[in-house]
Amino acid sequence: MTAVGSRAESTSWAAVAAITIAGIVAAFQIGKLPAALPVLRAELGLSLVEAGWIVSALAAVGVATGMVWGFVADRFGHRRMLLSGLGVVVLGTALGSFAETGTELFLTRLVEGCGYVTVLTAGPTVIGAFCRERDRPMALGLWAFYMPVGLAGMVVISPVMIEAASWRGLWQLNGVLALAAIALAAWATRGARGAREATGGGGSTPMLEAIRRTVTSPGPPTLAVCFAAYSLVYISVAAFLPTFLIERQGYAHDAAAYWAALAMVVNAPGCVLGGWLLRRGWSSARVVALAYLGMLVSTPGIFADGIDPSLRLACAIFMPFVGGMIPPAVLARTGALAAAPGLASTCVGLVSQMLMLNQLIGPPILAALVAGLASWERANWLTIPMILLGLAAAWALSRIDRGDRRFR
Repeated sequence: MTAVGSRAESTSWAAVAAITIAGIVAAFQIGKLPAALPVLRAELGLSLVEAGWIVSALAAVGVATGMVWGFVADRFGHRRMLLSGLGVVVLGTALGSFAETGTELFLTRLVEGCGYVTVLTAGPTVIGAFCRERDRPMALGLWAFYMPVGLAGMVVISPVMIEAASWRGLWQLNGVLALAAIALAAWATRGARGAREATGGGGSTPMLEAIRRTVTSPGPPTLAVCFAAYSLVYISVAAFLPTFLIERQGYAHDAAAYWAALAMVVNAPGCVLGGWLLRRGWSSARVVALAYLGMLVSTPGIFADGIDPSLRLACAIFMPFVGGMIPPAVLARTGALAAAPGLASTCVGLVSQMLMLNQLIGPPILAALVAGLASWERANWLTIPMILLGLAAAWALSRIDRGDRRFR
């Protein structure tokens, strides 16, 4: 084992797996909502608007505090904050299981959100500390599993658990899973205990100065845009694909749910492919550009009018697969392009803020376009410009990597 912040002589795949599981458990807190919403609305008397706030609570916390939690991890130790974040998830789910009103549940969702964002910002840096340099891209590709596996896994588990033990039992199960993740991550990273447990260099930087340097350096915002444009397209399409298949294609609810879950899951092997290409020597900018080109080819066909149903489904599956190459490519560069050596998690925090901002605004914008113009094909008015923005960010990333003076 190695201390966080030192250069690992060998890769601990046990630590990588344990930290990835921690990310998956954190993502469970998003995936548990869709199946639970009807029951929550009936039992707690929630309006549709109140239910929407409960769904968006985690993303709202991330938008507001991503860099703050990243800075705290840089200052006090990434491993320590990873374990603490899981502990906050335990607290939020435990309190949430006893909520009697929508307000109480919303407040506990904010607590869960603090834990969720902390795990997301600290996890990649802890993984990097347990990997040899050449293994880090593949390890970060595995870490990127957390979102597709966490969402799809809990989408499958939730209905069964709600039927067996109500939504409160589902919340309590998530608390137990988070406790188990704490134990596993603590054991797998036990060699990381040290006086600082941080990467060094960020310990004396004030928080506002660390945030200022992060947002004004060329690297972190470019990485954030690379990730954010992809996440907006992916989240927006995933959110409305079942509705589109049911309303416009005549699919049964279970069939639509199956195809949506498949579209989520194929994102995971895309992450592995991205890590593998990086390990083979591809630059992050090249991987990101290839991913966006694949999305540019496939995304327009998902909601297009008059397209063959089989080709439509192929587009809906290929888009998240090829887009999955982007997370490991972005995360692999956060350490090198951070504003300072000790501000890696602050950089990840900025990326996370942009990711969650798009989770918050992407689906409503797409819904407004479709509803306002009475055409699902108008969804491309949102997705295509975002893909082009991602390609521009990939170009900017390549210029930064080459030391272009205009991007210093």
